[in-house]
Amino acid sequence: MLYTLFAFYTSKTSMSETHLKQTWIWDKEVALPELVYAKLIRVRGLDWLIAPRLYVRTMMGKFHVFYASEKPMIDAFEKLVISINQRAL
Repeated sequence: MLYTLFAFYTSKTSMSETHLKQTWIWDKEVALPELVYAKLIRVRGLDWLIAPRLYVRTMMGKFHVFYASEKPMIDAFEKLVISINQRAL
């Protein structure tokens, strides 16, 4: 239980031009060109209580959930969702 708490407080989410990555108990990484669906799930006004999360699905049907707590990363998630939705059209 302590390890989970430690992982929670020390995890990092990063996005480059090619990949989205999050360190956690199990590290997650996905290539941005492989994404076919993305949705940002959040409760506006309660971001301090319920962490916003980005749900993504790849071309192979795998899905990943990435969490964010800082405004710059949430804004980057929103831009990613818009770009993937435009690409799908």
